[in-house]
Amino acid sequence: MIVDRNVSLKTGTAPGTLVHIGEEKVEKPAIHVLAYDAEKVREIGDATLEECFSSIKEELVTWIDVTGLHDVGLIQKLGESLGIHSLVLEDILNTSHRPKVEFFDDYIYTVVKFIHYISAENRIEIEQVSILLGKGFVVTFQERPRDPFDALRERIRRGTGRWRKARPDYLYYAVLDNIVDTYFEDMEALGEDLEELQDVTVTDPSPEVMQRIFAHRLNMQLMRRAIFPVRDMVNHILQTDSAFFKKDMPPFFRDIYDHVARLIDNIEIARDMAATLIELHMAVTNQRMNEIMKVLTIMATLFIPLTFVAGVYGMNFKFMPELEWRWGYFAALGGMGAAAAGMLVYFRRKKWF
Repeated sequence: MIVDRNVSLKTGTAPGTLVHIGEEKVEKPAIHVLAYDAEKVREIGDATLEECFSSIKEELVTWIDVTGLHDVGLIQKLGESLGIHSLVLEDILNTSHRPKVEFFDDYIYTVVKFIHYISAENRIEIEQVSILLGKGFVVTFQERPRDPFDALRERIRRGTGRWRKARPDYLYYAVLDNIVDTYFEDMEALGEDLEELQDVTVTDPSPEVMQRIFAHRLNMQLMRRAIFPVRDMVNHILQTDSAFFKKDMPPFFRDIYDHVARLIDNIEIARDMAATLIELHMAVTNQRMNEIMKVLTIMATLFIPLTFVAGVYGMNFKFMPELEWRWGYFAALGGMGAAAAGMLVYFRRKKWF
């Protein structure tokens, strides 16, 4: 069961009360500003709030990337300056929301999840990313800096393709598209680990392998929870007539929708594969146990007549004719050996081993 930290701080508070719910994943929050148009690009690595707003006033396409959400005062000042509703700011600070999109008169608010699969530890990290699309700006709120945004910034710096002429709605699409693309990388890594587990399950079905399979099932559940709502979210964007999106944008969002649909299919396949691996592990383990029990049963069966003979001649009776016979000891051993050999031949003919 997953419990959000600081969630008790929200109990009994008024709607719109700003409290950070989540982990502090960076030491100090930072703001990165990238503003551009057809002629120029302006980039500020550690920007102030005033520098953020100056770029917006100059009618540039401004991307404000906020890293670190635990500074409630900073988020509040930024949101109030952009005219963001307090309930939206409350959602930005609460990192436990499911993916969604909400349309307002002056902006669009979106929640998605970053997924990071750590193969060495066989676990998934999920972090929340909030996106605001407004008139001339896109604001992203993330818990810690991530590589996909670096690649996106580099494309803007180079200005290749349609970037310098692009509008904020295209930047909004590009941010969503980059996040969805990272899902494919994680799914590929998970698929490779599952294929490796399939081979190991057949050759060495140890308890550690079963634990890894269960960990993969948990990873799939987490990915499913993070990715499934994205399909409905993108579908909502496609069905909503918003002034923030120009008429040429639907094909781009349909492309994201197709990608998410493929991801969902891959997740279902991987979940079925994990369930199959559990059944395979149990089947191989039971087969090995049956082989061991068969060997032990054959050994015990071989010793039954030998134990009987040894028990008979171990009785303390005074008159036993065989005890006085010169070859009695050797005859007893020979009979016991013959019985064991005969049983082995019989078991072999029955193909019991």
